[in-house]
Amino acid sequence: HTAIQDWLVPPPGAIEDRHGFITDGDNSYFRFGSLLATCAFNADMNAWVPVLYSWVLHLDTAHHRAHFKLLNQYIVDEAGSRFEEYMLSGVRSIILDNEETKLWLQVFDFSQAQRAAHEEEFAQAVLRTRPGWQYFSAEAQAAELSHLRERAREFQKGCWTHFRSSVRRIK
Repeated sequence: HTAIQDWLVPPPGAIEDRHGFITDGDNSYFRFGSLLATCAFNADMNAWVPVLYSWVLHLDTAHHRAHFKLLNQYIVDEAGSRFEEYMLSGVRSIILDNEETKLWLQVFDFSQAQRAAHEEEFAQAVLRTRPGWQYFSAEAQAAELSHLRERAREFQKGCWTHFRSSVRRIK
């Protein structure tokens, strides 16, 4: 709630580049399945705090989608009429020293399933906010879905720590 409210009405002196989400999975927490956690920055605590936990049975895209669907729907509902697409992407462009800078990336562990689930649920959540979407032709719907998935990919960033550990495993 607080992270979304900070986007809508930033607190005085807020550091804008601390917003976004970090999602990570823990394959050792449960005997079967994984614990998926998403954290957001809380300006009051000056720390990253968990905002959503999910149990994921399999490490495929289909099993990760429910996590991102719930997260995105909460953001859309909480923002209401003030919803803007950047709230789901975690990226907002700002101008610093006459150069456009993108802030607030979605950070994931090095999981293709998480990335693909985020892409799909980002696209679906944005489309649910667009009136008349259901009246588009099938071709227009497919083109818009493809465009939104590509936008979601632009906003994703992998975690360097997870990348390094995956490289070590290959050795």
